[in-house]
Amino acid sequence: MLLKRIWLILVILQSIEKLANKGTTSILYNHLNLPKKVTFSGTNKFIDYIYDATGIKLKKKVTDGTSITETFYAPASPRIRYRSFSTSGGKSKQ
Repeated sequence: MLLKRIWLILVILQSIEKLANKGTTSILYNHLNLPKKVTFSGTNKFIDYIYDATGIKLKKKVTDGTSITETFYAPASPRIRYRSFSTSGGKSKQ
């Protein structure tokens, strides 16, 4: 479990480093020091992250103007993802 947490922290740190080069203006962190909300300069785009109590990512919500993309992660299997897209006609699932 400790190795999984260390790996997760490294992945998140790499993601934050990549975001720094893409116009990120602020990053808010939760009580586990994991990114909770990322906002971008000059746009109406932001990313929200939701984690479980141990710090495993459960959901990522990307809001870009009027469109919303949600990605749900299955904690037992990080390769299984569910995405929901907000469209003018409602939500579609992938």
